[in-house]
Amino acid sequence: MPLVAEVRYNTPYRALAQAYTSLDSLAIEAAYTTAAVYLTPTGPKTGKAAIGAYLGGFLAAVQSKGAVLTLSFALVHRSVSAEVVTDVGYYRLQTTLPDGSTTVGYGKFVTQSLEELGAYRFAFDTDRGGVTEADFNAATPLPLH
Repeated sequence: MPLVAEVRYNTPYRALAQAYTSLDSLAIEAAYTTAAVYLTPTGPKTGKAAIGAYLGGFLAAVQSKGAVLTLSFALVHRSVSAEVVTDVGYYRLQTTLPDGSTTVGYGKFVTQSLEELGAYRFAFDTDRGGVTEADFNAATPLPLH
Protein backbone atom coordinates (compact mmCIF):
# COMPACT_ATOMS: atom_id res chain seq x y z
CA MET A 1 0.00 0.00 0.00
CA PRO A 2 1.43 3.42 -0.94
CA LEU A 3 2.26 5.78 1.90
CA VAL A 4 -0.86 7.97 1.58
CA ALA A 5 -3.22 5.51 -0.17
CA GLU A 6 -5.88 5.45 2.56
CA VAL A 7 -7.52 8.86 2.24
CA ARG A 8 -9.58 8.29 5.41
CA TYR A 9 -6.37 8.34 7.45
CA ASN A 10 -5.72 11.88 6.18
CA THR A 11 -8.95 13.26 7.69
CA PRO A 12 -7.37 14.93 10.74
CA TYR A 13 -4.74 16.63 8.57
CA ARG A 14 -7.44 17.97 6.27
CA ALA A 15 -9.43 19.26 9.29
CA LEU A 16 -6.37 20.94 10.78
CA ALA A 17 -5.35 22.58 7.49
CA GLN A 18 -8.91 23.90 7.00
CA ALA A 19 -8.97 25.21 10.58
CA TYR A 20 -5.74 27.11 9.99
CA THR A 21 -7.05 28.53 6.71
CA SER A 22 -10.28 29.68 8.35
CA LEU A 23 -8.52 30.70 11.62
CA ASP A 24 -11.12 28.67 13.53
CA SER A 25 -10.06 27.24 16.91
CA LEU A 26 -13.28 25.22 17.22
CA ALA A 27 -12.51 23.57 13.90
CA ILE A 28 -9.10 22.59 15.32
CA GLU A 29 -10.92 20.56 17.95
CA ALA A 30 -12.54 18.47 15.18
CA ALA A 31 -9.10 17.12 14.28
CA TYR A 32 -8.53 15.65 17.76
CA THR A 33 -10.10 12.91 19.88
CA THR A 34 -11.83 13.87 23.10
CA ALA A 35 -8.86 12.76 25.24
CA ALA A 36 -6.06 13.70 22.81
CA VAL A 37 -2.62 14.72 24.06
CA TYR A 38 -0.60 17.39 22.25
CA LEU A 39 3.00 17.85 23.39
CA THR A 40 4.03 21.51 23.10
CA PRO A 41 7.16 23.45 24.07
CA THR A 42 5.22 24.74 27.09
CA GLY A 43 4.07 21.29 28.20
CA PRO A 44 1.34 18.83 27.28
CA LYS A 45 -2.19 19.93 26.46
CA THR A 46 -4.78 17.24 27.20
CA GLY A 47 -8.20 17.09 25.60
CA LYS A 48 -9.43 18.60 22.38
CA ALA A 49 -10.77 21.72 24.14
CA ALA A 50 -7.35 22.47 25.69
CA ILE A 51 -5.64 21.87 22.35
CA GLY A 52 -8.15 24.12 20.57
CA ALA A 53 -7.60 26.86 23.14
CA TYR A 54 -3.80 26.57 22.88
CA LEU A 55 -3.69 26.67 19.08
CA GLY A 56 -6.58 29.13 19.03
CA GLY A 57 -4.39 31.69 20.78
CA PHE A 58 -1.99 31.51 17.86
CA LEU A 59 -4.83 31.77 15.33
CA ALA A 60 -6.24 34.83 17.14
CA ALA A 61 -2.86 36.55 16.94
CA VAL A 62 -2.67 35.80 13.21
CA GLN A 63 -6.21 37.07 12.69
CA SER A 64 -5.47 40.33 14.53
CA LYS A 65 -2.73 41.01 11.96
CA GLY A 66 -5.07 40.30 9.06
CA ALA A 67 -2.83 37.47 7.92
CA VAL A 68 -3.73 34.27 6.08
CA LEU A 69 -2.31 30.81 6.88
CA THR A 70 -1.69 27.86 4.59
CA LEU A 71 -0.75 24.58 6.26
CA SER A 72 0.47 21.53 4.36
CA PHE A 73 1.94 18.17 5.30
CA ALA A 74 4.37 15.60 3.91
CA LEU A 75 4.90 12.08 5.26
CA VAL A 76 8.14 10.23 5.89
CA HIS A 77 6.58 7.12 7.43
CA ARG A 78 3.10 5.73 8.05
CA SER A 79 2.35 2.63 10.11
CA VAL A 80 -1.17 1.22 10.31
CA SER A 81 -2.25 -1.30 12.92
CA ALA A 82 -5.72 -2.64 13.60
CA GLU A 83 -6.77 0.53 15.43
CA VAL A 84 -3.99 3.14 15.29
CA VAL A 85 -2.35 5.07 12.45
CA THR A 86 1.11 6.39 13.34
CA ASP A 87 2.60 9.06 11.07
CA VAL A 88 6.00 10.72 11.04
CA GLY A 89 6.43 13.70 8.78
CA TYR A 90 6.90 17.39 8.17
CA TYR A 91 4.61 20.38 7.97
CA ARG A 92 4.92 23.68 6.13
CA LEU A 93 3.16 26.77 7.47
CA GLN A 94 2.99 29.80 5.19
CA THR A 95 1.83 33.12 6.60
CA THR A 96 0.72 35.81 4.16
CA LEU A 97 0.36 39.35 5.50
CA PRO A 98 -2.08 41.93 4.12
CA ASP A 99 0.76 43.62 2.19
CA GLY A 100 1.37 40.32 0.30
CA SER A 101 4.63 39.46 2.05
CA THR A 102 5.01 35.86 3.13
CA THR A 103 7.01 33.87 5.63
CA VAL A 104 7.34 30.10 5.61
CA GLY A 105 8.17 27.86 8.55
CA TYR A 106 8.75 24.13 8.71
CA GLY A 107 8.47 21.57 11.48
CA LYS A 108 8.34 17.85 12.08
CA PHE A 109 5.57 15.87 13.72
CA VAL A 110 4.67 12.48 15.06
CA THR A 111 0.96 11.70 15.30
CA GLN A 112 -1.19 8.77 16.26
CA SER A 113 -4.75 8.72 15.00
CA LEU A 114 -7.69 6.51 15.72
CA GLU A 115 -11.31 6.38 14.73
CA GLU A 116 -13.70 8.32 16.95
CA LEU A 117 -17.26 9.32 16.06
CA GLY A 118 -16.90 7.84 12.57
CA ALA A 119 -13.70 9.64 11.51
CA TYR A 120 -9.98 9.40 12.12
CA ARG A 121 -8.73 12.00 14.60
CA PHE A 122 -5.42 12.71 16.32
CA ALA A 123 -5.10 10.98 19.69
CA PHE A 124 -1.46 12.07 20.05
CA ASP A 125 0.40 14.92 18.38
CA THR A 126 3.77 16.55 18.83
CA ASP A 127 5.83 18.92 16.72
CA ARG A 128 9.33 20.31 16.65
CA GLY A 129 11.33 22.69 14.51
CA GLY A 130 14.63 22.09 12.80
CA VAL A 131 13.22 21.17 9.40
CA THR A 132 14.35 22.65 6.12
CA GLU A 133 12.50 23.20 2.86
CA ALA A 134 14.64 20.40 1.37
CA ASP A 135 13.47 17.98 4.11
CA PHE A 136 9.83 18.85 3.42
CA ASN A 137 10.22 18.56 -0.35
CA ALA A 138 11.92 15.14 -0.07
CA ALA A 139 8.93 13.63 1.77
CA THR A 140 5.67 12.34 0.26
CA PRO A 141 3.09 15.16 -0.05
CA LEU A 142 -0.13 14.42 1.83
CA PRO A 143 -3.17 15.08 -0.38
CA LEU A 144 -5.77 17.09 1.51
CA HIS A 145 -8.64 16.90 -0.99
